[in-house]
Amino acid sequence: MPSSRKKAPVRPATTPWGARTALIIAGVLVALVLGEMMVRILVPEPARPRVTEPAGFSPFTRTSKGVRVYVPGVSFSHIYDITADPRSYFGAAGRVDYRINNLGFRGEDITVEKPRAIRRVLCLGDSFTFGEGVREKDAWPQRLGQILGAQTQVINAGIQGADLDSEALFLLLYGRQLTPDVVVIAFFMNDAMPFEETVAHQSLLEAPISASKLGRYSAIWRFLVRRRMAASQTRRYLSDLHQSFASQHWRDARARIPRLRAMADHDGFRIVAAIFPLLYSLDGDYPLEREHVEVRTAFADAGIEVVDLLETYRGHDAAELWAHVTDPHPNEIAQAMAAERIARAIGSAKP
Repeated sequence: MPSSRKKAPVRPATTPWGARTALIIAGVLVALVLGEMMVRILVPEPARPRVTEPAGFSPFTRTSKGVRVYVPGVSFSHIYDITADPRSYFGAAGRVDYRINNLGFRGEDITVEKPRAIRRVLCLGDSFTFGEGVREKDAWPQRLGQILGAQTQVINAGIQGADLDSEALFLLLYGRQLTPDVVVIAFFMNDAMPFEETVAHQSLLEAPISASKLGRYSAIWRFLVRRRMAASQTRRYLSDLHQSFASQHWRDARARIPRLRAMADHDGFRIVAAIFPLLYSLDGDYPLEREHVEVRTAFADAGIEVVDLLETYRGHDAAELWAHVTDPHPNEIAQAMAAERIARAIGSAKP
């Protein structure tokens, strides 16, 4: 006769709390190790910032009237990390060489007196015009000369770190002596900043990012810290750019724009303004739309023709237009795009 006593339910075996904790810790450690391996394999170490040769050399001087210019006849170079040069643009040595001519401009020697039967185009601007990060022949003024042909002489008077104020002063004191037929003033979006702020941001960009002592051992930690620092620098730079357009420096510079038009009318040359955008988020939510409108308006109100290169670059991957992953100056592709657009404006201009 079967027993009526119920059997106790069988309980599953349980893992002691300490063992569960050990399993969790082991799982986390395995994940970290795998993560380290993946980051080391898939995420390369950041490229080294460029260096200047000769080390510590400055090609600049100031005239008796306080204008910052290049020393005529000097040369210097930038050396880039070729491990981050997918186009192999910089060659085996990673070099870009800069030569300054007899008048203190980038390019071959020229005479102050304009050759007969030649239209002369004078290009004023900062490092975007000078062609920082590209060979001499690839800077947009030199490209412009190639497009416009042998009857047009294009002078690259770009000076690294220049702003609208210093360009206007240079034109007033020296540029007009070259008797240009056309003057192109290239405005980059940091031109509303004082020179000292521009230099400070460039120094931050070129400084290597430290990932602390832990970063010496952990690729994941280095990656996260660098991402955070880069994002912080970008936010700060954009914030400073926005604020610069509310500064007295910009108000003073804007007030000088009508004087540029008056100088052009007095001397008989045509003046064209070319606005270079920040090479950032060109295929997305570009952060300086409002500032472009303000700059366009400032030149247009003075009767100066405006070429806004934001529309030329819009839709492109900004990083693909950089000279180097460590240098967001326009590369030879972006320089050529600028030259072609500016040439369309200059080509219809009569000397």
